[in-house]
Amino acid sequence: MPVKAPQLVLCRNESVSAGLRRIVDELITSAIACIRQPSTDREEDLHQVRLAIKKLRAILRLLRPLVSKTFFKRENARLRSAARRLARLRDFAVARRTLEQVTDKLASHSQDAAVQEVFESFLAQTPASSHYDEDRKTALQLAARALTQTRRAFHALPLPDRGWKTIEPGLKKLYRQNRMWMKCALSSDKDEDFHEWRKHVKYYFYLLKMLTPMWPSRLGKTVKHLDCLQDKLGKDHDLVVLKSFLVKHLSNPKKRTPVGQIIQYLEKRNAKFRKQSVALGKILFDGKPRDWMKALRKRWEDWQSCAKVRGNLARGASARSPSAVGLEILHRPSAQAALMSVAPMVGS
Repeated sequence: MPVKAPQLVLCRNESVSAGLRRIVDELITSAIACIRQPSTDREEDLHQVRLAIKKLRAILRLLRPLVSKTFFKRENARLRSAARRLARLRDFAVARRTLEQVTDKLASHSQDAAVQEVFESFLAQTPASSHYDEDRKTALQLAARALTQTRRAFHALPLPDRGWKTIEPGLKKLYRQNRMWMKCALSSDKDEDFHEWRKHVKYYFYLLKMLTPMWPSRLGKTVKHLDCLQDKLGKDHDLVVLKSFLVKHLSNPKKRTPVGQIIQYLEKRNAKFRKQSVALGKILFDGKPRDWMKALRKRWEDWQSCAKVRGNLARGASARSPSAVGLEILHRPSAQAALMSVAPMVGS
């Protein structure tokens, strides 16, 4: 049975607290279903579980200003631990796929044998298939346990319903953090700083996508650009994962060796993706947090006001029966005059 995709957007006809609880519940239900009802592609199941955990951690950051430090630290640590166990497994698959792409591009008649030797050495360092499957099974089972505990914690959380005030503090802080990590990554050019920026871009992307229904034209475009940014930062991270693996596990990572040539190529690709990421990031995070939040707050209020008007109209219509509405119309002066004009015709 296919797993039902969760509806990961806030709806106009529900409170913010109810919407967030619904999204958390749907994310966890979907992730646990991927674990306990496996598909034919177990790697994709693992990816979907990791994705759900990332989205849960984004919501946790949104609520950080409103919840206790104890709650945030406990749940963030629980989800982070589950994510790391899964990430170690995912990294092997990502590194292999990236190396396959790189070796295809570098392979030539003069160095094909050397590049193939690097690839075979890499495969020799990866875990055996039986061990990998067992590790993946264990990691997914532990993730299911962690997700179940997180669901209980969210259900027990006394979350106040303050409308936009529930959303703005956490969203504003995340926007500021993206600006900060972008500047850090640009100035340092360190792998860990770009990775940290990538994580915050993902959190912001998930949260803004959740708010898209309130402003489809503007937020739809912003979310699309954020998706492009996280994709470029993700490709940069995949190259970093492979480079780290080659340096750690394979010998002679010097410039003139096959390993060294591959690492040089990876670093050139890193530079390209980072340049593109910073250019896009400067556009997305150019505005001041206060001004952006003000625009979002105004749009949210308009969106909610429209919902109230529709609700009042619907309640007003349902409160009156069809016969009552008909009698009201007949007693209007315009209706009385129309009836008098047709009366002679009826009697003739």
